[in-house]
Amino acid sequence: MKKDGLPISGQSHSQTIFRMFGEKEEAVIMKGYIEELRKILSEEQVTVNETLLEQHSHDESYHTPHLPDMVIYPRDTAEVSAVMCYANELCE
Repeated sequence: MKKDGLPISGQSHSQTIFRMFGEKEEAVIMKGYIEELRKILSEEQVTVNETLLEQHSHDESYHTPHLPDMVIYPRDTAEVSAVMCYANELCE
């Protein structure tokens, strides 16, 4: 992690949280993010299903696959905007 608290390139947000807090605290923090996103979207639009995480962990590039913390499925630009507003609030 950088001095200013931002993740090092290639390090996921959850990896940064884990380094800062530890496994138990990370689970609580991630659960809070998931719950908030499910309020913004819906239960079925936010998933932590291992199979879906695996499917979204790689592409055809040479980069090493990394599991995302969650996968979201916004239906329209308004939902994308709402998710981005929430993410921006977390960074302030």
